[in-house]
Amino acid sequence: MKPQTRPPQVPAHSWLKRGGTAPYNRYDIRPGRHWDGVDRGTGFEREMFKRRAAQQREATERFMYRQSDM
Repeated sequence: MKPQTRPPQVPAHSWLKRGGTAPYNRYDIRPGRHWDGVDRGTGFEREMFKRRAAQQREATERFMYRQSDM
């Protein structure tokens, strides 16, 4: 039987230890053992979320404009 191992500790530079909120990511992974919360990407996700929010806002505005004639 294998001895049980303790899970690794959360590093000191993690968002959990620093008390901040991590940037949103498409996989919905919270900072912790698997991810330290640092965005090392090229900015693709940030732009993707901005574009998605703009498209939803424009769709809502188009709908409201169409409904205002009634």
